[in-house]
Amino acid sequence: MNRSAWARAVKGAAAVLLLGLLLMFPQKVVLGAQEGLRCCSEQLIPALFPFLIVCQLVMDCPAAPLLGRAFWPYLRLLRIGSPAAGAALLIGLLGGFAPAGRCVARLRENGRINSQQAQALLTACAGSGPGFVVNSVGLLMLGSWKIGWVLVGCQTIANLLCGLAAARLLNLPTLSRHAVRPALPDSETGDAVGVSGTIRQSAQAMLTICGTVVGFRCLYQILQPVFCLDARFSAAGAALLEVTNGCIEAARLPGSMAVYGCCAALSLLSASVFLQLRALVPGDVSLKTLALTRPLHLLISMGLLHFALQLLPDLAEQAWTPAEPVRIVTTRARPDAALVLFCFCCLVFFRLQKAAKPVSGPQENPLL
Repeated sequence: MNRSAWARAVKGAAAVLLLGLLLMFPQKVVLGAQEGLRCCSEQLIPALFPFLIVCQLVMDCPAAPLLGRAFWPYLRLLRIGSPAAGAALLIGLLGGFAPAGRCVARLRENGRINSQQAQALLTACAGSGPGFVVNSVGLLMLGSWKIGWVLVGCQTIANLLCGLAAARLLNLPTLSRHAVRPALPDSETGDAVGVSGTIRQSAQAMLTICGTVVGFRCLYQILQPVFCLDARFSAAGAALLEVTNGCIEAARLPGSMAVYGCCAALSLLSASVFLQLRALVPGDVSLKTLALTRPLHLLISMGLLHFALQLLPDLAEQAWTPAEPVRIVTTRARPDAALVLFCFCCLVFFRLQKAAKPVSGPQENPLL
């Protein structure tokens, strides 16, 4: 039996096993679906959907290269010649893996980077945003915003170093002045899509993200009794499935193990994140490079965290173990205020697009 036949057999067995689990534990499936839908309606969609739209409009804006100008030297090390890639890198490091995947996809669809450059750039910017790491992981789960910022620094440095490793692994050629051809000849460019097309594409991406979240919440509820056999096993299993639950379970570990466990959960990204990225980026952009560099990311981030804890020995003592299940506090904006803010952001970037004048003729690459 060849490799493809084995892969089909494994996928079929996994599908049958999953179907059996769904039929055996219907109440847990319903509970997981309710939690996933509540998470999507109260947290993901209000926070992420407008950001996905704005990210794509920013990448299509002619001023996008200036946004990430500080990353141009790093882009040269990645052997990426598109100045707009700096904006994608900045948005990914600040916003997390979903905006990173959407920005990289936009650059690829517009032909500003090739598929191998997209893999290296995605490796460098895909991760958890500082807002989630500092507020949710650091402050709410570990009880210290300082630990959250330390984790942000470790994750960011590990991301950038793994991006360099990915560029060497892919054996990217040196920068040239030749333009990169579009990835999809029949796809629409940013000028042809417009605001309505951007909203449609962002809505499709948001629907896929929400479906993935709901599915993995159901799977987590089914497997939760198995995870409860041991605290460390529970944290490791939850981290492999979903980042948030992995950090919650890791935060319950005693002493400094909680900090290291949260760092490991953030580095692994989880199967849920990989499926969401697969839906966000084009099909010719492989995620194998990102997956291959995650063990290196884990080693670098854990090493940096160990150095930080040795340098600041009182930092780990600030982490506390919650006696009750961790509750992520959420705030809701009034629907009318959120709608007005969203429309205002769309109007601003729409006007920026209209005011931008197309530049005719070949241009010299600023990074060369």
